[in-house]
Amino acid sequence: MGPVDIEIFKSRVAVEIEGLTQIEIASLAKDVQDRMEDLARQNRNIADSAKLAILTAIYYAADNYKLKGASSDNERFVETKMEAMALRLRKALSGARK
Repeated sequence: MGPVDIEIFKSRVAVEIEGLTQIEIASLAKDVQDRMEDLARQNRNIADSAKLAILTAIYYAADNYKLKGASSDNERFVETKMEAMALRLRKALSGARK
């Protein structure tokens, strides 16, 4: 497939990420551009695009961290529900055998 050329904050780079299409990479690049623009508006005292890139990376890392926590919570919830269902099923089956 090959790399896709992207531009974020006037910096161009060729990107290739295994498992992602060029369209997906371009979409991610647009998300990063949008996030950097939002952060630039919120932090007008930061004029350096490298610092904005670091700030953007921190925000994405925080989002990822929150998603991992939510995913763990969901997994625990599903496991608890599955265990409860299995217990009810065992009880129902043991009652049917009598």
